[in-house]
Amino acid sequence: MSDSKTILFFGFFDEEYSRNRVLIKGAKDLGYTVMLCKVNPRKYGSVSKFVALYKEYKKIRKEKFDFVFVAFPGHSVVWLAYLLFGRKIIFDMFVSLYNSEVEDRKNCSVFSLKAFYFWFLDWYSVLLPQKILLDTNTHISFLSKRFPTLKKKSICVYVGSDDSVVYPVEKTETATFIVHFHGTGIPLQGIQYIIDAANELRHEEGIEFRLYGNNGRGVYKEAVEQSKKLKLTNVSFREPFPYSEMSKVLGEADVVLGIFGDTLKTQNVIPNKVFEGWAARKPVITARTPAILELGSDHQNVLLCGIASGVNIANSVRLLKKDSILSYKIAEGGYSMYSEKLVPKVLVKDFFKDMKVEYIT
Repeated sequence: MSDSKTILFFGFFDEEYSRNRVLIKGAKDLGYTVMLCKVNPRKYGSVSKFVALYKEYKKIRKEKFDFVFVAFPGHSVVWLAYLLFGRKIIFDMFVSLYNSEVEDRKNCSVFSLKAFYFWFLDWYSVLLPQKILLDTNTHISFLSKRFPTLKKKSICVYVGSDDSVVYPVEKTETATFIVHFHGTGIPLQGIQYIIDAANELRHEEGIEFRLYGNNGRGVYKEAVEQSKKLKLTNVSFREPFPYSEMSKVLGEADVVLGIFGDTLKTQNVIPNKVFEGWAARKPVITARTPAILELGSDHQNVLLCGIASGVNIANSVRLLKKDSILSYKIAEGGYSMYSEKLVPKVLVKDFFKDMKVEYIT
């Protein structure tokens, strides 16, 4: 490695987004100098954002970097990074746009030009970089069936969590057993099944479901309407909260919910909220999927339940409310695993250990 030990993060990204926070913090914790070359695409037009990013690149073009990361979301800017830095770039793909937008969220028809555009972005983003990061080995296997060249250049880097922001906060004892969920309402999360679970538990005293992230649209709008229709008094819908308040909000919870949707993407990913639950030393309930089984051991560091089933979620909540020893065991097991394997420094260290690429010079 060169003496500079410098890493460049390049693209249209938000360094405060949890995925990018973890990679940047992990690199800094390992002693690397981190440089950012980025623009906020929302401030520019569809073409002018690339011009603005190139101008930012010109400011640092004489610098030498050990690694250049195209940060998430970066599908649309991989081509520019390739032209500027060559094939030595590392792309944090993180998700397949086609799988996310077409198959999971169903934002367009599979036969539409938009769907083809998303597939094209996936294809060329796999083709150009020397190395690609994805969030689970299951995800790598899934996408390798579509893009065979992906498997040999992919490295799994789990999402993890920023341990300087998300950490255990002791819960003030209350008579209410708080079931926490936070998310944007995308299909893989399965919010409708959480409402079904609340309905199953509606007559059981002392259980409150808190759903953070209500945007008043789409899945959340439907969930609120369903909750009103069922006259549920054990569910509250709350607005999103800043990432900086994650520990405080999770500290109020007795259990953290993961994902439960019946989609392809649910099978392939472990979401931020599961890692955040582990980091906050809370027992986590999530659907049994191939992805979660890469890290999760049922009744040891997570409580797994059947997918797309409010009854199964309700039974899991009921079990943890009843069995405080099991709840404590799962919380401690999750936190212990997180502390050992999933903090930023360890994740990035393991990534560099696995990676065999030529350095940028």
